[in-house]
Amino acid sequence: AMWRRLRVGKWRPFSRRLSSTLPKPPTCRDALSYAGFTKHNVEQDGTVHEAAMIMVNFQVSSVLVLNRGKWVGMVSERDLTQFCILRGMDPELGMARDILTPAKDCLKVDIDEKLSKVVENMENEGLSDVVVVDSGRIKGLLSLKDIAKTSCLVAEGKELPKPSLQNVIDDEDDLRI
Repeated sequence: AMWRRLRVGKWRPFSRRLSSTLPKPPTCRDALSYAGFTKHNVEQDGTVHEAAMIMVNFQVSSVLVLNRGKWVGMVSERDLTQFCILRGMDPELGMARDILTPAKDCLKVDIDEKLSKVVENMENEGLSDVVVVDSGRIKGLLSLKDIAKTSCLVAEGKELPKPSLQNVIDDEDDLRI
């Protein structure tokens, strides 16, 4: 009798009923709505000091590096530390292209990827920032800090903020990877 009811769909296992009450796992889209769909950038001929100032002024841990509007890489706080502080490079003289992580070496994740999978990939690659893409277009950057904050909000059952119109970049302004 139990088998027959299961086949016609009248009986459902406990785990299915429970899953409808659990929050859905957060995705990169959720984290970007919290962190903002922003893409701070510097031209590759810009100085390391310019990149650092953008990071400080906007309280971000990385910036995209562009060459005439085309994405060529990313500069992170780790890059600044390794090249400027440890190697003694003068930030006023050094160029962003000298310290960037090339685009081919940056971790790119889909906007609908679960954050748990993103963190796993970041850990495997030894990275603290990722580039979030949607249909071949860059939607924003996420750091481990952004992911942690989003995960905490979801775990506490708090509603994630909706992106403000200021933080949403039109598709025409999106950078292609």
